[in-house]
Amino acid sequence: MPSVNIPPLLSVEDLMTRGYFPDRVIPPVNSLALAVAVPDMLSYIEPKVLDILNKVKGAGVPRSRCVTHSVPKRKHLRRSLSIPNPLHQCILSDEIAKNWQMLQAFCSKSPISLSVPKPSVDRALEATNGLNEQPLYRAQRSVGARYLLKTDIARYYPSIYTHSVPWALHSKSAARSDKKFNLLGNRLDLWLRETQDKQTGGIPIGPDTSFLIGEVLGTVLDLQLETRLHSLRGTRSIDDYYLYFSTVSEAEKGLAALHEVSREFDLEINDPKTEVVQLPERLEPPWKGELRTLTIRDTGQPQATDLLTLFDRAFEYAKNFPADSVLTYAAKQTLSADIKDENWSFCEALLLKAALGEPSMLPVLADIYDKYAAYHFGICKVAQLHDNRESL
Repeated sequence: MPSVNIPPLLSVEDLMTRGYFPDRVIPPVNSLALAVAVPDMLSYIEPKVLDILNKVKGAGVPRSRCVTHSVPKRKHLRRSLSIPNPLHQCILSDEIAKNWQMLQAFCSKSPISLSVPKPSVDRALEATNGLNEQPLYRAQRSVGARYLLKTDIARYYPSIYTHSVPWALHSKSAARSDKKFNLLGNRLDLWLRETQDKQTGGIPIGPDTSFLIGEVLGTVLDLQLETRLHSLRGTRSIDDYYLYFSTVSEAEKGLAALHEVSREFDLEINDPKTEVVQLPERLEPPWKGELRTLTIRDTGQPQATDLLTLFDRAFEYAKNFPADSVLTYAAKQTLSADIKDENWSFCEALLLKAALGEPSMLPVLADIYDKYAAYHFGICKVAQLHDNRESL
């Protein structure tokens, strides 16, 4: 009898501790302490959930809205993330955890997704394929194709209509005929609305529950697209599409089909980022290939020279590719190296200079400070970085 591959379990504790705060929040700020409160929270919400589903008059929990957490992106741009009320997020997390295997199996149906969620060590959930693996899949799936259709969904998480979740899982007709919340999709729709003051427009940006919900919507788009095109080649990661075709007309037909299936779920294709490219094309930006080849040696002066070369190249590339996380990539190179004590002051200066230009690398910077904690005994330079940011 063949063995059955059962997805690893996902718990409420996972989603409320390692998957609650957005990954852009610096590591020292986390929700790990919620673990001790989760059992009491579940005991509190379980009878209330039953009353809500049974539509008991006067039942429910207090209304709440997400706290908006703004993090620096690059230069003067910022990204707004969401932190739901833990009570409402716990209800949603409990529903997802109880139905994790069904949701994971649904997401696995996509013929092109590289971001099928799976349980993680660092987060509650992570994509099955990391960013570094994606060029390999694109290379394999582009064999024989002449044209690439590259696009994404405009403002993906903020534009998701919560009612589209049951549409994706069960179809519109089935979802609309279920008046007693028997269907998982309708319960997810309900709990998503509870996290954001009962609003149907958008889902919280940041929690791992939203990553999973986004992948559910992405999966149904892929399946609908495959039905319309019959032969679907390419990749999708979250909402980024790379689709391959033999002719320009086929690529244009594919784009029209993607517009059509997106509208069915109240989503819109990001027209400014949409293009049809003749193949072959680069599978990754030129800066990544060069920075990857630069090594940081383990000995004193040669290591300092290597650090200077790495960050000089990174600073130059960051000017030419302002939308890419070039400096964050360079910082990760130092995280994987073995920086010597005599070079720490120089390395720190380069890192802080990089963080000033690309503040989204702050979580990586926190990991670096944690790794090399023995080399520093104060926060004066970090405080200086903060003062410089405030003066901009």
